[in-house]
Amino acid sequence: MAATMVTDPLADLWNHTMSTDRTDLMCFYPSKITMGGIWVGDNPLDFSMPLLLFQVLLITSTTRAATLLLSPLRLPRYISEILAGFLLGPSVLGRLPHFSDLVFPIRSLFVLESLALFGLVYYTFIVGVEIEVPTITNAGLRSFGFAAGHTEMQFKHISHALVAYAENAEGVSARTMAAVSPYVSMHEDITSAAENLHSALILLPFHKHRSVDGGMGVSHPAIQPLNGSVQRFSPCTVGILVDRGLAAVPGAGYRVVALFFGGSDDREVAALATRMAKNPAIDLTVLRFVQKGGSFTASEFDALKERKADDGCLREFLDRANEGGGATVEYRERGVFNANEMVAEIQSVEAMGNKDLFVVGKVPGGSGLTAGMAEWSECPELGPIGDLLASKDFQTTASVLVLQAYGRPAVVGAVSVDLGGESVAPTERSASGRGPWARSAP
Repeated sequence: MAATMVTDPLADLWNHTMSTDRTDLMCFYPSKITMGGIWVGDNPLDFSMPLLLFQVLLITSTTRAATLLLSPLRLPRYISEILAGFLLGPSVLGRLPHFSDLVFPIRSLFVLESLALFGLVYYTFIVGVEIEVPTITNAGLRSFGFAAGHTEMQFKHISHALVAYAENAEGVSARTMAAVSPYVSMHEDITSAAENLHSALILLPFHKHRSVDGGMGVSHPAIQPLNGSVQRFSPCTVGILVDRGLAAVPGAGYRVVALFFGGSDDREVAALATRMAKNPAIDLTVLRFVQKGGSFTASEFDALKERKADDGCLREFLDRANEGGGATVEYRERGVFNANEMVAEIQSVEAMGNKDLFVVGKVPGGSGLTAGMAEWSECPELGPIGDLLASKDFQTTASVLVLQAYGRPAVVGAVSVDLGGESVAPTERSASGRGPWARSAP
């Protein structure tokens, strides 16, 4: 068998390792580790041990030289080490012809990387032996203090904004509470606080925010399931605000559109519109949709009962609006045959002037106009109409407030709640949930 001429075993081993050929394996040649001496004509850089010593000497010398150059700048030592690696790497000296092949050949990378890993293990062992437990404890306490201070500053930022609003608004009082909990169980803290305070409304942020291009970007993916959990377990009405900002000029009126289809959720919309009718800074439009030639999906008795409750709620709104001295109110009723005509009517209202806020109910009750819309809804917590108004397909810059009425079984009695300086109590609860907010004299 013919003899094989071996010129560089380490280089051949590297090439063999990186290739897909596994037929032969070239082993190290022992005489390539230590040299016989320069007097016999050996090149020290052709052998592993002299080459490793030369590499360590070169790296150390370059690092020390960089440290001396950067010492007037009082920079940390690791900056000098990074600079030395930059100089010896392919960006500077590596561009010189044959520098990398001569000083850092491929065959030497095995030895150099093994020495580097050994040094890492050694220094890790030294740190574990010499470090003191109080040092770790003090560092943990400092980190905890910084984290607690950062969290407290976020709470203060929000609470100061609410307190400032309460100071500048008449008949509004603000009381803030802070709680730290994971998103999975955060709804329990929210609902229990609302139950203890006998709240009439929980207002939640939407999990998307307005982006620069006009679309909606996700703020935090955990907010969407949180909002759904609050809606399921809430002891009162829940509102989700899709915030696109208020387009109105400061000091001017706000243009609000309330959409009414019927049902308990929409009666909450009418109740909120009734309260808005007292504010002279609001331009309010209430748009009621009635389906032409349609039939209610519920039984005839339930349909008449719901229709009677809807008419009574709107009658109360119109009585409050006719008193005068409040908002500019416009009430419209539109008869439509299908969802396309309904969307066209909403777009026509938006086209008459940019609106600042749409107020809608989550589930329009007793109407076939929204049948099938929930199948392609991206955000079920908003309902079909709220999802339509919040989508990028509906060209509007207005914010959207989606209300869901209280839906627990009826209980005896009603809890009186103070909102805006007047006593507010839920009226008699029907089988579908809590009715709209009733008003009594303060």
